[in-house]
Parts: sequence; structure tokens; C-alpha cells
Amino acid sequence: MDVKRFVTFEGGNGVGKSVQIQKLYQRLKQEWGPVCLTREPGGTDFGENLRTLLMRTPDFSLKTLCSLFVAARQYHWKHVIAPALEQGFWVLCDRFIHSTFVYQGLVGGLSYDFIKLLHEQLDAYVIPGLTFVLESVPTESYARCQNREITKKNHLDQHNFSTHCSVETAYKNFNLGNIVRIPPCSLKETEEKIWKSFQNYVLDRGGV
Repeated sequence: MDVKRFVTFEGGNGVGKSVQIQKLYQRLKQEWGPVCLTREPGGTDFGENLRTLLMRTPDFSLKTLCSLFVAARQYHWKHVIAPALEQGFWVLCDRFIHSTFVYQGLVGGLSYDFIKLLHEQLDAYVIPGLTFVLESVPTESYARCQNREITKKNHLDQHNFSTHCSVETAYKNFNLGNIVRIPPCSLKETEEKIWKSFQNYVLDRGGV
């Protein structure tokens, strides 16, 4: 499967991924044709039900939580992302494989080999063509998480500040696939950096 049109957004909670992926989605629709916008956990009934469950802060073990994410990812890939790519769509996904390696791996303590093998065994080891990692000033992104309405918070929003900083550090140090890191700046500046990086990505591959 050719993943050149598969673009993901990563970063700690509160960095603005949801805002920026929507902005890229709108520009792509206008200038580059059909686009599929999705998210993890989510994108399918299975994924959305898992997302709802996580809003309740379940007491899962780390390995159980990781297994649920990967199982949902495999289903998401098979039934949403891969079919869209086969039809020539761009696919934009809010979180994907990098999140598991960061949250359950580098921060949670599960080994890289365990997470990679789990993905491979479930036919879910897919590296996107391009991954944007949005960086942040931890005090600012943490404050955004704390200020969210309680009904919109998930288990990631409830991490303490120390864990929040660990996630930011992990994303800075983790390298997998084609990553473009976007440093903290205004919403408009971030949007333009992402758009320019995306255009360079297309040009570097002679158009896709």
C-alpha cells in the first residue's frame, strides 16, 4: 500500500492538533482534491466507542490499553484509511502510530519491541508518508487541557504536569518515518509552516 498521501498530526494534548488538521483539511479540499479526515482513537464505530470509554478514565493496565489502541488502529486502517488511499484520497489523521510509541512506550514504560511486535502481529504496523509533530510550551498546552470543559476531557487531559512535560520531551526525541516538527508559534504562523512543509513534501516526491 502506497502511503504517500497519508499524513498524520502528532504532539501532546493541548498543542493545537485538532485546529491545524482542520485548516490543512480545508486547504487541501480547495486545492488538491478529495480528502479524508479522521482521528484516533476514532474513525470507526469501534474507535469512537473506545474514545467514549477512555473519557471515563478506565483503570486498564498499560498493556491492555496499548492492545486496545492497536486493535482499533488495525480496524481503522483496514476499513477507512487503506480504502481511501486506494481511491486516491489524501488521508489526514489526528494521531496514529506515533502516539502509542510515545504515550504507552517512552512515557508509560512499554518497550519499543513489544509495541512494534504487537502492531506487526495485528497487521497494523503502518508508517505514514508524512507526520507533523506540533511542539508546545508545556505550561501553555497544559493550561489549555485544564481549561477544557469536563465533558470534553479525556484521560490524556488528566495527566499531571510532570507527565505532560515527559510527553513533550518524548515527542522531541522520538524519530519514526518522515517527521516534520513545527515549533511553538501563533496559529496563523503554524498554519503557514504546515502548508509550506506539505508543499515541499509533494515537490520532493515529484507530485503525488
